[in-house]
Amino acid sequence: MFGVFYTQKVDNLGTERFVQWHRSMSDYMKHPITGWGLDSFANMTPFKDFKYMQTIAERENYENDGVVYEKVTSIMWWDNPHNLIVTILYEFGFIGLFIVFMYHRNILLRFLRSAKTNNTIALMGVASLFILLSMGHFPIHLARLAPIIVCSYALLEVQIG
Repeated sequence: MFGVFYTQKVDNLGTERFVQWHRSMSDYMKHPITGWGLDSFANMTPFKDFKYMQTIAERENYENDGVVYEKVTSIMWWDNPHNLIVTILYEFGFIGLFIVFMYHRNILLRFLRSAKTNNTIALMGVASLFILLSMGHFPIHLARLAPIIVCSYALLEVQIG
């Protein structure tokens, strides 16, 4: 109950990510097979001469000679779309998404055939949680979380052999 209250009243969860995902996927369709290239979402490249931005809702209205103007006080640059599937499609295209999907399919099939020790189940839970969290956040892009995720996948690979 307190989590819902915090999300609605304090965190001000909005729909700005849905708008960004739609915009990103529209641009992805210009290069659907190979994508725009590594780290092209956040940066301008020789093939992409734009960046994504969002105006912050902190606005103020002022009047000059009877005309009301709206002044936006700040702009936020989107450094990633906060969704792993959109990121992979945008940067690596369908080929990249196919490779990631097949890798995770391989992990799942090997997990189903492996011995279900406590470590194996826990590491598969970490991988599943990572995929789930990546649909609305960006844990692999955070420097403090990336080593944990990469090491967990490496340990899972060793466990399921």
